[in-house]
Amino acid sequence: MPDHAEDAKTFGWPRALAAVGLVIALYFAWRAVAPMHVVDRDVLKLILWVGGPLLFVAMRPSTALAGVGLRPPIFLALVPGATAAVVMAAILLAAGMTPGMPSSDTVLRRVLAAGLSEEILFRGFLVTQLLLAGLRPRTAILISALSFGLAHAPNVWSSGGVSTIAAEIAITALGGAMFAIVMQLMSGSVIAAIALHAGMNLAWEIFSVSQDAIGNWSGLVARLAAIAAAIATALILRRRRAPVSADHVNADHVNADEVNAEIPPAGS
Repeated sequence: MPDHAEDAKTFGWPRALAAVGLVIALYFAWRAVAPMHVVDRDVLKLILWVGGPLLFVAMRPSTALAGVGLRPPIFLALVPGATAAVVMAAILLAAGMTPGMPSSDTVLRRVLAAGLSEEILFRGFLVTQLLLAGLRPRTAILISALSFGLAHAPNVWSSGGVSTIAAEIAITALGGAMFAIVMQLMSGSVIAAIALHAGMNLAWEIFSVSQDAIGNWSGLVARLAAIAAAIATALILRRRRAPVSADHVNADHVNADEVNAEIPPAGS
């Protein structure tokens, strides 16, 4: 095991959860009290949800980037997300929905900013830190998914009833779990989760499915098929990689030492 592994491991799951809670609380507190023109909400999300985790893991400089899931593979990790986007677009087109060209502002905010900030915080940082703390992958994924779902509740808090809020939490939590599974299948690279999230959001915006995460039946079927395609693609790619990467995502055998052993020293 590399010498820095113990340093990475000592961050601990309570502090990881507390860090995520603090970042989310600051974000929604600012949204509640500050005018939109002071700091744009999407800019604020990038600052807090990306900058916060990077700041936390910077306390362990030898593993800072790996501590938020920024690790190899990089280009190969884009493949499951690209596959999902194509499958999702094909199903929406077959369902009779008309594609359009989203504005550059929509792409920046709802595709790139959302995919990057949410995946860095909930998958790259939280899942990675929970695994380093010794939790099993299925437990880490469940905690991350529930946190992700609850973080989306305020999006429909004022516009929907209990059923709408519950649907928003359930759908986003399920999506978060799937993003985490694909990330783990790709050796813990958060790039895979970012690409999958952004790719699906892009298809969602091209076909103007809905303004919220609930969507409609066509959107639901398209998302399920896209996620299935992404997981299948990730499994195929995993089998072609080194055995250690496959061991890393075996839910019955992975432990913190195996995760730590894969984290390369900074600068390598």
